[in-house]
Amino acid sequence: MRLTILLTISVFLSACGTPPATYVDARAAAMTAIAAATDRGHAWTTSDQLIDEADKAVRDGNESLAISLADEARIHAELAVQQADREATAWRDNLISN
Repeated sequence: MRLTILLTISVFLSACGTPPATYVDARAAAMTAIAAATDRGHAWTTSDQLIDEADKAVRDGNESLAISLADEARIHAELAVQQADREATAWRDNLISN
């Protein structure tokens, strides 16, 4: 299951552009996105879990897996930001339309 998710993310990332070259870059991008989600009060717990898994992978010497996990954490955080932005205005749209 985890492999399927990672492969899906890898395909997605390759379609979106060049993935970060190092784990440090991938982790920094993820932490920036997580901070943005946290500032909006919408950080997903999965982002932190993925960062923890990525840290473990890099300690175990598997940098490519660590980069993939950090990228997945970044994507989760970016989706959390999108969710927060949608929810920030959805209540007004529903109130006004009713």
